[in-house]
Amino acid sequence: MNTTPENNNKNNKTFQKMDLLSKYYDHLLTHKNWCFSLILLIVLGMPLLSNYWQNSPLIMGPESYYHLYHAQEISWDNFYYWPLNLLQKALPESTLILIPLILAVASVLIMLQLAKRIDLPEKLTFFFMALLISSPIFIFTSITLSAHSLFFFLVLSGFLLLTSRLKVFRYLSIILFALATFIDTFSSIFMLVLQATYFYYSHKEKVLTTICLMVTFSLTLFNYLVLQLPLQLGPFYPQRLLPELVSDLGGVGGIPLFTLLLAVIGVFMMWKEKKYHWTYLLLLVGIGAYIQNTHFIFLLALVIIFFATMGIIYLFKNQWSIETLQQFTALILILGLLFSTLTYLGRITNTGPSADEAKVLTWLKENVPEDQTIFSLPESSYYIEYFSNKRPLFEYQDSEREKDKVNLTQTLLTSTYASITFPLLEKNNLSMIYIAPKIKQTYPNDKGLLFLLKNERFKLVYSSEEAEVWVFK
Repeated sequence: MNTTPENNNKNNKTFQKMDLLSKYYDHLLTHKNWCFSLILLIVLGMPLLSNYWQNSPLIMGPESYYHLYHAQEISWDNFYYWPLNLLQKALPESTLILIPLILAVASVLIMLQLAKRIDLPEKLTFFFMALLISSPIFIFTSITLSAHSLFFFLVLSGFLLLTSRLKVFRYLSIILFALATFIDTFSSIFMLVLQATYFYYSHKEKVLTTICLMVTFSLTLFNYLVLQLPLQLGPFYPQRLLPELVSDLGGVGGIPLFTLLLAVIGVFMMWKEKKYHWTYLLLLVGIGAYIQNTHFIFLLALVIIFFATMGIIYLFKNQWSIETLQQFTALILILGLLFSTLTYLGRITNTGPSADEAKVLTWLKENVPEDQTIFSLPESSYYIEYFSNKRPLFEYQDSEREKDKVNLTQTLLTSTYASITFPLLEKNNLSMIYIAPKIKQTYPNDKGLLFLLKNERFKLVYSSEEAEVWVFK
């Protein structure tokens, strides 16, 4: 086939362009540890700087304040909060935000080192880390005091020691795995599947395999039956299956829609790879746990992102017959993922608490008797406990999950009739009402509790911008 000078020039420019892209890609692969750590710090720093400029607490999310509140006093049934209790006493509250940041950066570095030890392909490692760091659920978990963030760090550290050449380090990994079982039962089961898979493929010494699996299994049972750890920690927000899974639908965390679509491709295409069949078991465990409790989204997202990574590799491992279409598809994916991440960073600070909420709840601590019950949204209950040291009417972590309190809360928020609301407030001895900003954003002013506040039996006693405290006479 004859080629013209024009075609030769065109081909040369195309090869030069490909060489330039390859050069940048190779550079990223060479320095991926620093690149991912830097990107992570920038991404995590944006919401923290936003809160700092607004004078809002740097620590965000109900789960953070759930742990901070329970770590204030240590007893035999919550001894695992002892490290956080010491940090609370030794450090100013604002510096506690360093805990999740350090865990996040350390987890990223450990993952990169672990991928090298078990000889994962560089492309798989690169795309997995890129999707993980840019995912809203990882960002949210990395700027909150999340139990799953600690669990992730402990499990990764355990596997890092387990892959060490030194026998003593391999046995020390059992301690880290044992600590990870004190989060919740489903997380321990998730870890048990990972351990069994690793030992099956690595053919490690039988003594270590037996001890490690037995310790994990025994502690999981002990923690559930004796310490009565929950099947799953949470939820800390209303249960919404789709929004909490797909971040573009407005959930607290979740993963981008494009990541989910890539994962669907990966699920179908990876079945040909027998060495990855164990990931389908993790996916089933993760989906089952997520349906039961959406707070499991972080661990489920790790599996979904792995499938999405395989989907990317499958899509672009071969050159398409229409090269322009392949480039256009890659551009759409990059822009879609970037848009999802930036959109999420723009709204993450709305998870609270705001400076006004902290101010109003602190006022409650100083001006309301300790035995007073505060009525508000269930997701505000953790802020109420920590800042005001008062008991909320209902929270998602109630051990009994009392249906009557759920129904009572919903009725008081939505009923427009004084003949219904007032007797319920009197019967349950509810005289203090905390109107969080989210109540005004969620419920209309001309219906329900916000409408009834205009009645003379209610009195506004303290407010700061959108956060208010009302007394029911």
